[in-house]
Amino acid sequence: MRHFVLPRADYEILPDSCRVVGLAGTGSKDTVVEDASVPDHRALNAHEVSEGILTERNRPGNPLYTMPFGVMFSSAISAVTLGIAEGALAAFLAYTRQRITIVGSRAAEDPHQLTGPGEAAADLDASRTHLLATTDRMYEDVLTGRAIGIEARTEARRNQVRASRRATDVVDALFRRAGGGSLRLDQPLQRHWRDVHAAMNHLCNVADSVYEGWSRDQFGLPVGIRVLVCPLHRTLLPRPTAPVAAGVPARPRPRPWPGSLSLPGQHGHRKPHRSTAASGHGTKQCQPV
Repeated sequence: MRHFVLPRADYEILPDSCRVVGLAGTGSKDTVVEDASVPDHRALNAHEVSEGILTERNRPGNPLYTMPFGVMFSSAISAVTLGIAEGALAAFLAYTRQRITIVGSRAAEDPHQLTGPGEAAADLDASRTHLLATTDRMYEDVLTGRAIGIEARTEARRNQVRASRRATDVVDALFRRAGGGSLRLDQPLQRHWRDVHAAMNHLCNVADSVYEGWSRDQFGLPVGIRVLVCPLHRTLLPRPTAPVAAGVPARPRPRPWPGSLSLPGQHGHRKPHRSTAASGHGTKQCQPV
C-alpha cells in the first residue's frame, strides 16, 4: 500500500458525497482520480512509514518521528473522541442550568441530574490521563533509546480503545439524563452524541481485535496486524530505536486537567481510480475521521 499526494487539478471532489449521521463537519467527501501520473517523490510506502524506515532515513535520532506511527495515529483518533465527549459534558451543563422540567422544577436541583456530571467528569479525566500517561511512557522510552516492542504497542492500543469507550459511555449517560428536549436539532448535546458514536465506528476505535491482540501477546501468540492499525510485515519483533540526537529537547509534560469545562463555540501510476476509505467493518465511500 502506498500513500500519495496529488495536485488539486488532478482530482475531482464530489459535492454532497458525505451525507452522514455524525461527524459531518469533517468534509470527508469522495474524490475521483482519472489518468493521473504519480511520480515517486509524491508517494510513500506505508510499510516504510509504519516500520520507521523513513524516520531512520530522513529524521534519525528525532524522538517525535521515532514514535510508532500506528500508535500515534490511533491516539489522534482517540483524542478527537475524547474531545467530543468533553464537549458533550459542557453542553449538558449549559443545557441543565436553564432547563425547567415538566413539573416546573429546576433540573439543576434534581438529584438525578446532579449525580451525572460528577461521574462523567471523573471518567473523562480518567480517559484523558490514561491516554496521555501511556504516550508519556512510550516517549520516555524513545528518549532513552529503548526499543518500542510489541508489548508496549499492544498496551498503548489497549488503553487507547478503552479511553474512547469510556468517553462514549459518558456521553450516553448524559444524553439519557437530558430528557426529550435535548433531541431538538438546535441543542448541541444531540450533535455530540451522534458525533461520538460516529467516531466509534473508526477502525482505530474498534476494540475487540485490540483486546484480543493484547491477550494473545500475553500468551506468546502472534498478535495480528489490525491491533497496530498499519499493515506491518515485522510485527512480531521489536525494532531497535535510533539514539536521540544531542540537543533535541524533551517534550513538555501535558497540562493538568482543567477544573471546569466550558461549552466551546459552535463550532507514477496511471489508471482511473475512485477513492474509497476503509472502515472497521468493510469498505465504503465515505468514512469520516
